[in-house]
Amino acid sequence: MLATQNPYRTGRHLSAAEAQLDRFLFKLKVSYPSAEALLTLLEVALDAEPADHLPTILSPQRVLAIQAQLQEVYIARPVRQTAIDLILSTQPDGEQASPSARAHLRYGASPRGLQALLRAGRVCALRAGRLQVACEDTRRWRCPPCAIGCY
Repeated sequence: MLATQNPYRTGRHLSAAEAQLDRFLFKLKVSYPSAEALLTLLEVALDAEPADHLPTILSPQRVLAIQAQLQEVYIARPVRQTAIDLILSTQPDGEQASPSARAHLRYGASPRGLQALLRAGRVCALRAGRLQVACEDTRRWRCPPCAIGCY
């Protein structure tokens, strides 16, 4: 799922429904563009839609092939358990809740979040040239060598 969070008329953001919150794994913050960037945007997009002229990077078949390859990246039982422990530590009312989770969270990560965490770990492992997920892949904030903040 891909979504944007744009300011509402009052300057606030409308919150996503609780049932939708666990569907997001990555958050990319984009600051407002500079005057120079706005000028460039006008030059490129005032009278045309730039997306109409973007080259294809990956075909649908290649995306499916990558998804299949990711399923082949092994996740050992101890790594799965580490991910489970991490998810349970976010449950504010759970036995394994961290003090920070108890103080600052109303809801913890869900089973869907656990699945997403391990899927992202597979991506990090594969990008690092490994066919097995390491515990660090479920904890890292940046996948090497990508610039996207993970989890």
